[in-house]
Amino acid sequence: MTSLPRKVTVAKNFLFSSEEREHIWRELLAWYDLNKKDLPWRKASTIIGPSSDESNPGDDELLKEMKIHQRAYEVLVSELMLQQTQVETVKNYFVKWMKRFPTIKDLSDASDDDVHGAWSGLGYYKRARNLHAAAKYVVQEYNKPIHYKDNSLTHNIIYKLPDNAKELMNLKGVGKYTAGAVASIAFGKCASIVDGNVFRVFARLKQIEEDIAVQKTATSIFWPMADNLISHFRDIEDLCDDDEEISSSSIKTRYGDLNQAIMELGRTICIPRNPKCGECPIADVCSAFKAVEQDQINSVEIYPVKKKKTKKRTQIVSCCIFYKDDDNDSCLYEKQRHEQLLGGTWHFPLVVVFDEKSPSEEEDDTSENLQEESQSSKKKKKSKNSSSGKSGASSSDSDLHLSKLQKFLIDEGFIDANNSSICFEYHSTVNHVFSHINQTNHIYSCSSKYLIKDLQSKSNADQWKWFDQSARESQGISEVAKKIFRQFKKTLKNHEASPVSPPKVKFKTKPPFSTENVGDGCAQKMADEEDTVVAEEPNKSSDSSQESTTDLAEEKGITEISKKSKSTPPKVKVVKKSEQSTESKKKRKKQSEGNEDSKKPESTTSTTPTKKRKQTTLTAFLTKH
Repeated sequence: MTSLPRKVTVAKNFLFSSEEREHIWRELLAWYDLNKKDLPWRKASTIIGPSSDESNPGDDELLKEMKIHQRAYEVLVSELMLQQTQVETVKNYFVKWMKRFPTIKDLSDASDDDVHGAWSGLGYYKRARNLHAAAKYVVQEYNKPIHYKDNSLTHNIIYKLPDNAKELMNLKGVGKYTAGAVASIAFGKCASIVDGNVFRVFARLKQIEEDIAVQKTATSIFWPMADNLISHFRDIEDLCDDDEEISSSSIKTRYGDLNQAIMELGRTICIPRNPKCGECPIADVCSAFKAVEQDQINSVEIYPVKKKKTKKRTQIVSCCIFYKDDDNDSCLYEKQRHEQLLGGTWHFPLVVVFDEKSPSEEEDDTSENLQEESQSSKKKKKSKNSSSGKSGASSSDSDLHLSKLQKFLIDEGFIDANNSSICFEYHSTVNHVFSHINQTNHIYSCSSKYLIKDLQSKSNADQWKWFDQSARESQGISEVAKKIFRQFKKTLKNHEASPVSPPKVKFKTKPPFSTENVGDGCAQKMADEEDTVVAEEPNKSSDSSQESTTDLAEEKGITEISKKSKSTPPKVKVVKKSEQSTESKKKRKKQSEGNEDSKKPESTTSTTPTKKRKQTTLTAFLTKH
């Protein structure tokens, strides 16, 4: 009962005054008109041609309506692409997308593979699935087509989108921010938006110290501030005179431009580090800027405040590349289920071996507010690491990757459980960083001859497919799958694949694990004897020293281990602790004797050995006394 009044009270502390709102509207729009970036989604649409009869005002109105809804589709595409993706990256993808799916009807009719293929490389593939679902909803359920013929008598159909924020939020993947952007930019509706750039601009304007990582801060402070600012001319009429340079009638309905101007300011001027306050058009009403000038704070960079840091979780995956013996460029791909991380994209058959996240947590790869890892996830990670021990993973962990992968392949119908002759090769690892996951991929391969014969009859034709080089370029192959394939080809070329079980590993996303490991028997013997590893520098040993080392190994049971690689690595000797301590004592004794000799003053008149000099000194001492 007390939460609602509290939110209102908090919001009122930061709302803009009428004078501040007018100043921000005027100065920001004037700056935006001069400095706005030339982005493809801000250009007038060329999809719809000129009117067939320019003298008919009805056609002009129809044409105008079609252009508005076509513009709404383009804004929707750009806004979904821009979610957690840089503007420069989105530019080319947007242009290609509009060529491939020029209208929302074209997108609705497209296949899932076509959509993922056009989106491939942008990441967050759930955005593509949501956009596809939204297009189908507009065409099939909302279903408000506009029919029109241009000068060439071509029959055009443009489907209407909802023209207000509330109805737009019925579209899949469209939240309050995206709905506000489409409603204000395309339809000119009074709808506010709040994103990371708005957080930063508003926090500095009002010196807001609340943590922006807390969802309540956005709902109780920033959204009310945005609503308050954008509704200025709707709430207060006739503030501007008609003879002013920028009249009220020309700016009071530019809701979309104001929203874009705030975001543009946050991207180019009010940036996180080294902001350009001297170029800011609204610095006169910025509390943080004034505080810096009055030496109250050192920099405006202390705003916005973000105390809670989101930790990326660790994930370990094993995947298998089935290749054709006569053409290893042709590999088998499996379409990932929609609830998976890369749902809807093509990837090699894979299984998650370890995931820091608890099984009960739901995967959401489009969330803008990433959740802090749960306590159960932390405990799970701790137990995994503690079970492996400081010296390395246990023997059961060393087989975990392959055994889980084999079970998955059997369960999914890739291989026969009764065929014990199936040979897997281990290649390498590929690390891939998502916005919220550090993923390590262990790469295995297997010849297609081990696939069961009725593979196609057991599967859906759209679930498993063979892709060669040309097909991969046009399909929705995820970026991590492309990286895995490149590493697979590299190891084949360099003959680095190993037909053995994977090495023992710890559950960490660090550089690829080496396949050149010590044999299990030798390693176990070393562990049982509690030997100590002593490394020698390879370039300092001569032939004679190598022979003496061999003799010493035969006499004292010292084992030499060296890894096979292109460059000769340092030789490693394993010495028992008891033997090592004996040798160390001898070396220390010799060293201490040498140090004592060096400390004694040298005789200038005699070259008698140290022992004789001591006897002479003692005789002289006894004679004197």
